[in-house]
Amino acid sequence: MLASPCNTYPGLTRAFDPGEPDMYYPTGRRTYLRTALPDDLQGSFVAHWAKELGAEAAVVVHDTAPFGRGVALPFADRCRELGIDVVGEPIGIEPKQMAAHDAADEQLGHPSEEAGAIEVSGSDFATTV
Repeated sequence: MLASPCNTYPGLTRAFDPGEPDMYYPTGRRTYLRTALPDDLQGSFVAHWAKELGAEAAVVVHDTAPFGRGVALPFADRCRELGIDVVGEPIGIEPKQMAAHDAADEQLGHPSEEAGAIEVSGSDFATTV
């Protein structure tokens, strides 16, 4: 048995990408236990929070790593289900590009804050609602 107190990738315990989670269990026996909320449920929670705050539209940006995608894609799906317009499709951007955006935003006086945007970010991703 493998127990993880902090791994949140949804594909380890249920289908997220093709072949998951069966590809991680070659014997067919499930041996993984998680104690943290999976990324997809975190994304869903943030979508509900955005709806409560009155969000009408969202632009979703993520890095291309499993954590960023794991939160961003379910966030976009749940936003659509809740009637929040997701502008375009979720955009995958490499972390170096995101750092450049943050630096430009800093130089411009944080225009996203002035526009009333809510930015939810972590070390590996950013989602702007």
